[in-house]
Amino acid sequence: MNTHKTIRSRYFAIAFCAFLLTCASFFVACAPQDAPDQGAAQTQEKPPIEIVGDKVVNREAAERIQEDGSSEQAQAGSAPVENSSESKEAGSSDKTQSDASASENISWDTLAFPTAWLISPIEGIDVGTAVELLYAPDFEIRAHQSGEAISEDDQRSFFESEGIQSDYQALIKYGENIIAVDPSYLLLNLPDMLPEAVYNIVYSYASTSNCGGLAIPGITGEQIEGYVYAQRPNPYWNIDCYIAPCAYYTTLKLKTVTGILAENGYKLLVYDAYRPMRAQWALSHDFEAAYHASPDIQAALGGWALAWYVADGPSGHNFGTDADVGVCNIDGEVIPMPTVFDTFSDEGHLTYQQLDPSAISPELYTDAVSSNEACMTLHAAFRSAGFYEVASEWWHFGDASTESQNMAIVGSGGLDFIADIPAGN
Repeated sequence: MNTHKTIRSRYFAIAFCAFLLTCASFFVACAPQDAPDQGAAQTQEKPPIEIVGDKVVNREAAERIQEDGSSEQAQAGSAPVENSSESKEAGSSDKTQSDASASENISWDTLAFPTAWLISPIEGIDVGTAVELLYAPDFEIRAHQSGEAISEDDQRSFFESEGIQSDYQALIKYGENIIAVDPSYLLLNLPDMLPEAVYNIVYSYASTSNCGGLAIPGITGEQIEGYVYAQRPNPYWNIDCYIAPCAYYTTLKLKTVTGILAENGYKLLVYDAYRPMRAQWALSHDFEAAYHASPDIQAALGGWALAWYVADGPSGHNFGTDADVGVCNIDGEVIPMPTVFDTFSDEGHLTYQQLDPSAISPELYTDAVSSNEACMTLHAAFRSAGFYEVASEWWHFGDASTESQNMAIVGSGGLDFIADIPAGN
């Protein structure tokens, strides 16, 4: 090889490139100064409305939310999903796909989504940790003013990029990470998933529990330990709302209930769902103390055992699979039922006698229940959705199959975490 000839050739090439650059600079300098740089205009000016796949995104609204520091943006393509509010500032989102490639390069904004809680540790995340629910195979994750939902196609693409075989998974977001999880490991926030229902979680501010109209010291009118205060910011609907966790599959059955009730001109009224064990023990302890201290309360119970009304151990509530409910009309006004919710006496019984749930039928309902059209519709809806009834409480419904499933995951002792939505979620 002639080394000197090779070096001379390289010097010539470098000099020629420098000449071309000098010429280009000269022509640019001589160009009219008022002529806009079309390339710069394309990168600096963003249309207020942007089409991302089959979604229409209001870019200006998203930027305003970003400026308030209340949300994050995330992008996903063929590579694993990355999330960073620091690196993805408003207005600098590099959605470079053309109309032809928009369906191939998936991109979405994960700014705020419904809340869920884990019932078992997953990838180092503790039980009871609040996470954002990005995708749920049985539910529509609704778009709202602060972001876009992840479509089923986006979810499937994520699974493919991560090598996940099963498509029946939920997607959650925790910190910077998006994680696929079996829906059985989640409690969902009912107000997020079933906004058509009405919520009044009385234990979070003032329990209505009573014995035939008699107050129970430490319970009646009190906030029960383990519940957060009633009105909390709901980042999904941007309103102050109750927190009402419920097991994933129980929530799915409640979705069926709300549909049946709507067909009959009613709305579901939710009083309680998941109940932490600390609340269960507090209710049991105070109720037992009041019973032994008050002959009037003993008389009001009509000779029924304490356990007939309040479990002295874990119940379905402690697994997120039981619900205490009532009924509202289509305008959200509470419809009178046989008694006030949580009235412990024979007036609040569903049946005149203690029965195993499998033995309860409408023919055995008390007169107060059978004469109440709304209550009868409520029970018919819950039975159709696969819930069981409780003889001592017209308002109480259980989901046996999901309870068994959750018990297998968390153990027989129930769950004991305080469900809350962290600031900034």
